[in-house]
Amino acid sequence: MLSPSSDGQALLRGPRAHSIAWTIAGDTISGVVTCHAIEGADCRLNCPEGCESWDITDHEHELEDYGSCVFVEWVDQDGAQFTYGGAFHPLVNGAIEPKWNGDHYTWNYVDAQS
Repeated sequence: MLSPSSDGQALLRGPRAHSIAWTIAGDTISGVVTCHAIEGADCRLNCPEGCESWDITDHEHELEDYGSCVFVEWVDQDGAQFTYGGAFHPLVNGAIEPKWNGDHYTWNYVDAQS
């Protein structure tokens, strides 16, 4: 069974596990999120039984590596510029941290001051 590391911290789930790079083309701004986490990291876990939500530390089914990052897939679908959840911040390339908000993901810059 894949699970979080023994110290309770996710395998490369926290700061520096994800990054964003912005591009501008004409009047279009888009962000590309990259996952740097290893296989078995929390952001890559999925329930093979089709559960739509779960607590990775206490789930009735054995979670499996999804083969890619669930957070990146979510942001790719919704758009990085629409899933940002922080205060005003200039667009910069750098480390970001995902946050699950009950029914969707948002993200914020790792080094952003709250």
